[in-house]
Amino acid sequence: MKGRGTTELREEQLLFWPEEGAQSTKREKQPQKLHRKSRIAEVRYENLCYLIDSEFEDSASLLAAKIGITSARMNDVLSADVTRLPISSKLARRIEQACGLEALWLDQKQVEANTLANRIELLDLRVRLALESVVDAVIENTPS
Repeated sequence: MKGRGTTELREEQLLFWPEEGAQSTKREKQPQKLHRKSRIAEVRYENLCYLIDSEFEDSASLLAAKIGITSARMNDVLSADVTRLPISSKLARRIEQACGLEALWLDQKQVEANTLANRIELLDLRVRLALESVVDAVIENTPS
């Protein structure tokens, strides 16, 4: 009898708290949470590129040396979209402190990425070099 009562209790729980509905709610909330994280990661990446370009003469290794991490770790953070590691909160705060920036500076959009120059600066180095060679070819072949 003890086992039967337990089964009935479980059936009642299913009637009042269906597991399927709870799981679908979790599934709906999860993509929003991931999207929010990726947006912060993208803003941090854009701001880091802007910081390196404007304060460190476009040298990520200079910034890496200043904050005390290896160039390889910095390259992992600045690599192409597919392989790029997100900038953790801990690393973001470390960069801000070492550079004398306000807290959460990297988390707030500092530069609009809508101008062509800013968008080009956000590109991976290999892609930027390819784009520069295309622009050079267009300029050479354009009549004055």
